[in-house]
Amino acid sequence: MKYVISVTAIILSFCFMSMGLAAEKYRWYIIKGKDGVCKVIQAENKTPTTIAGPYKTRENAQAAKEEKCEAKKRRSKAGTSTKKNDSVASEIDKALNKARRELRKEMK
Repeated sequence: MKYVISVTAIILSFCFMSMGLAAEKYRWYIIKGKDGVCKVIQAENKTPTTIAGPYKTRENAQAAKEEKCEAKKRRSKAGTSTKKNDSVASEIDKALNKARRELRKEMK
């Protein structure tokens, strides 16, 4: 009877240890999807779209996601200006100025 209990205890401890190691295998990562939205996923390794990680728990990853993605949003909005945006804005300004001049001429 002692042997049965000790063998059962060894088998159970081995099972619990294996489950713990399997849980360690998958970690939580923050990725940026094709649509530019940050997501928290569980994966074995980093992916090409990984922004941050690995994190042990989903809660830690969620907290980091709020911090990392907000920082990236703020950074991208602060200095966003491309040649295309600038040229479109200048074309709009030219059209508005032209319309204003024509209205002034008509009013005189």
